[in-house]
Amino acid sequence: MCQRIWIHYFVEYESFSKSGRWYKGIVSKKDRSQITPENAVEYLESLEWYVYGGSFFESTGTFGQGKLTL
Repeated sequence: MCQRIWIHYFVEYESFSKSGRWYKGIVSKKDRSQITPENAVEYLESLEWYVYGGSFFESTGTFGQGKLTL
């Protein structure tokens, strides 16, 4: 095991096919207690890198950084 803590964020719009998208990034121990559902997107966007994928991107996982496509 890598002993890392990950944040996972998933979005899907039921009325649109192929709208599923997910993001995950590594959380530092110092930030773990500060992350909430309300600030999860902002936290992911602040990371040096994250992994994203899903039917929207037609991807099982790609590295990214910066603004999330929601």
